Amino acid sequence: MNRSTGQISRLEFQITLTIGLIVSLGISIIIGAYFSVTQNKTLEEKKEARETISFIAGILGAGLGIVSAFYAVDSISRNSQTSKINRAINIISEWNNIDFQDYKDVLGELRSKTQQLKKNNGENASEAEKGYIINEIIESDFGYVGKILGYLNFLEYVSLLVETNCVDEDMIYEYFVVIFIKADDLLGLWIKQRQKDSNNYKIYDQFIKVTNKWRLRYEK
Repeated sequence: MNRSTGQISRLEFQITLTIGLIVSLGISIIIGAYFSVTQNKTLEEKKEARETISFIAGILGAGLGIVSAFYAVDSISRNSQTSKINRAINIISEWNNIDFQDYKDVLGELRSKTQQLKKNNGENASEAEKGYIINEIIESDFGYVGKILGYLNFLEYVSLLVETNCVDEDMIYEYFVVIFIKADDLLGLWIKQRQKDSNNYKIYDQFIKVTNKWRLRYEK
């Protein structure tokens, strides 16, 4: 259990204990008030006292119910945020797993080759020409294709979690924003070509959506 989770758990326990003490105190006050008020009273007076105390108990019960509901909703909200933070930590940990190193190495090699070919063909090459260069490099080696797909599949998975609000976006943004932008700069044209060739524009659409949003945030 990390520190933030432990602090939240202790806070929730304190809140639950406080509510329990308030309920117990309220019940004790009602019982004490009843016996105090009805002592040495006639049956009619006792009946009136019971009605009054029942009314007070109803108000107290309603108040405690509102307070309990508020803290219950607040607790659920904190638990949800804790889950999002834990999920973000797990994603970052998974990304740094040694199994991903091959994917990262391939992207590094591809970036170097692309930069060299762009230099050879002129920095003023059109987008179509740049896309053709990148496509030629990738498609020339089937090993490249598989690892690039694995790389993008993970970023698409992260993007889907971000877009469905299942993860703490600020944590993910701080760690992945540059990774996303560099991947889009390098592979954006190739992704568009795959979408066009397959006539499926849903391919990596979450990755593209999140990258565009984060790019605007990053460049502010």
